[in-house]
Amino acid sequence: MWVTSVIAGGELFDTPYKGELVKSFCVKCDKQQEMLNVKDKYYPKVGKPGFEGICLICGRKLYRVGSEKEIKKDDIESQYSKIEEIKNTCMACKNVWFYGVNEKPKELSISDKLHNLSVSYENTAKTGLAITGFLPAFLLPDKEKRKAPENPDRSRCPKCGSKAIKTKKVVHKFKK
Repeated sequence: MWVTSVIAGGELFDTPYKGELVKSFCVKCDKQQEMLNVKDKYYPKVGKPGFEGICLICGRKLYRVGSEKEIKKDDIESQYSKIEEIKNTCMACKNVWFYGVNEKPKELSISDKLHNLSVSYENTAKTGLAITGFLPAFLLPDKEKRKAPENPDRSRCPKCGSKAIKTKKVVHKFKK
């Protein structure tokens, strides 16, 4: 541990530097800032230890509640984003595939919905012509509506069709 002089908020501070600086949210700067003159402090209302220091940028007093281990864990977790997926493994063919936890069923696009609307109007008009006496309208074929893509059956293996599936929830972490 060694002492370094730092200017923060227009004042000169001699701060002990242990290698890693403790970060806390500064209200004035409106973001996470490193603390100077970090001192251990016990917060009896919360019942936890913590740290007290001064903002590196503006010189305002900062507080951080929690032990060193908790704070380091929070800082490490805040650097990563998480994606949750379901991992499926087929016990018959050993095929592995993933799908998202919040995956929505597939739907028709707006252009397909508009196409289906126009097809239904055309088919209705053709039926109206046939009823009013224009008999060749019966010979005109009905137009087909577009269908939504099929949602995969999650209880079966897409490769072999087996129902012997092992599912597991997986969380992938990656740096922001």
